[in-house]
Amino acid sequence: MRAGKKNRRIRIEQLSNTRSDTGVKTDVWTLYKTVWADVSDKNATENFGADQYTTKITTMFKIDFIDGLNPKDFRIVYRNRVYDIDGVKELGMNEAMEVVAEAQY
Repeated sequence: MRAGKKNRRIRIEQLSNTRSDTGVKTDVWTLYKTVWADVSDKNATENFGADQYTTKITTMFKIDFIDGLNPKDFRIVYRNRVYDIDGVKELGMNEAMEVVAEAQY
């Protein structure tokens, strides 16, 4: 099964916890993997609140299968935007996946 054109480079980052010298727990995003993806924007919305506009873009990333990829511990960085993963769908049997993610700016 093919995952699409896969002509865009994306970064998949993983959340990890570290402790500073003073013992303060800090969440840190580190590079997990850089992969090729077929990228397509699905939805964009604008909201006005607290005297500012916010825009949300929902994007689908089709990538090769990555075991263990989940919304809680991973995110995507594409074109200097951070995308929080909303859902992951396996395509075929460990062949590819559709990752739906949302960027806010």
